Amino acid sequence: MAELKGLENFYSQKIVDHFGTDTFRVLSSESARLQEVEGIGKHRAAKIKQAWDSQFAIRDIMTFLQTYDATNSLCIKLDEKSDAEK
Repeated sequence: MAELKGLENFYSQKIVDHFGTDTFRVLSSESARLQEVEGIGKHRAAKIKQAWDSQFAIRDIMTFLQTYDATNSLCIKLDEKSDAEK
């Protein structure tokens, strides 16, 4: 699983171990099930879901910008600048 901001590798591995090939589906549409994983409560599950959704928003923005020939590095710089301004 790709690294998500705010999600330690320890929990990433536990999530993948628990859900296996259903991991992306659970993260995308059944995030309440994250609480089935030992050590993940309601608050942590919400933070994981927020990070997951944020990563997908970034991917969509990058896809849009690349249709106008923006490079990956430019998209990343724009994302970092946006994060710094928040």
